[in-house]
Amino acid sequence: WGTFGGLAGLTRPIDAMLEFIDNEHSPAVMIEGPAIRAFQQAGLAVRANELHAADSLLAVAERERHAERGPFLAAIALNRAFVAFDLGDHARADSLNQRSLALNPKVANAWSLAADLALLRNDRAAAIEAVKRCLSIEPQHAGGLRVAEALGADVR
Repeated sequence: WGTFGGLAGLTRPIDAMLEFIDNEHSPAVMIEGPAIRAFQQAGLAVRANELHAADSLLAVAERERHAERGPFLAAIALNRAFVAFDLGDHARADSLNQRSLALNPKVANAWSLAADLALLRNDRAAAIEAVKRCLSIEPQHAGGLRVAEALGADVR
């Protein structure tokens, strides 16, 4: 939401948004108001620690998007993954995060979550690979640096 004023973007009226998808015949697609508003409401629900409501609203945003790929869907999947993680449903968090990464592998937060989930599974090799990907995208990513320190590994 940085483009829309960070957290203030959760309450800013947005009627529609253009999304650009790399390597598409028609790279610009419209994200209409209902999907945006559901995503905004989900963000507010997360801030209020209403995680089940947030997940439901993110599901609405996904349905309203009417698409199979794109950065917005990746963001929805990632946010649902974080919600599932916070609810303790790590298998669901992993599944949603993998979907997010398949849609957009260029998001450091998704790789950081992948590293956290790998640590929970005691999969050191996967955690190292994920944290390397995270830090290659955003070298000072707090979550990536935290996992690297927990691993005691030089991942650069």
